[in-house]
Amino acid sequence: MKQRVVVVCSLVLLMVLQAAAPVAAQEPGSLSVTGAGQLQLSDGTIIPFAYAAIKNDDGHVAGAFVQRQPGVTYAGRVTCMAVDSVNHRAWVGGVIVYSNDPTPDHLVGDDIWFRVVDYGHGTPPDRSTVFGFKGAAGFDTSAAYCAGMPWAAGDARTWPVIQGAILVRG
Repeated sequence: MKQRVVVVCSLVLLMVLQAAAPVAAQEPGSLSVTGAGQLQLSDGTIIPFAYAAIKNDDGHVAGAFVQRQPGVTYAGRVTCMAVDSVNHRAWVGGVIVYSNDPTPDHLVGDDIWFRVVDYGHGTPPDRSTVFGFKGAAGFDTSAAYCAGMPWAAGDARTWPVIQGAILVRG
C-alpha cells in the first residue's frame, strides 16, 4: 500500500513538473522552485522528497510536493510561495492531499510548509527543511508562513541534500 501511494504521488508530481516547466519558461515574471532527491537529518535518517512550485507574475500559484519521513508520507498541493532571489531561498506552503499520519494538524486538508535554499552546484550542498505544520515556527497557516519568510541564522533546522538538487528561480 505504501509503495502504491508513493508511486501515485510521484506520478502526480511528475505531471505537475512537466506541465509547469514550460509555463515558467514562457513567463519572464514567474518564480519557481523545483527539487527532487534525498536530504539527510543529523541522526543519519534519509528523507526522500520531490516538489515543483510556480508563481506567475499575476500571483497565481500551482504545484505539488511529496516527502517520505520514517513511517509516514505526506503529499500536498501548493497554495503559496515566496522567493528571495538574492539568497536563492524559497518558502513553499500548501494543503495536505495525502497523509498516513493520524497526528492532529497532519491530516488531509491541513496546512503544511517547508523552506529550501539553492546553493548551486557543489559546496555547500542545497538544503531543505522537513515539512512544518500548524504551530511550527510560530505560524498557523501556510499563507502566514510564506508571507513571513522565516530563515534562521546559519541555515538552522535545514538539512543537506545528499542526492538530487533544488532549483530556485526568480
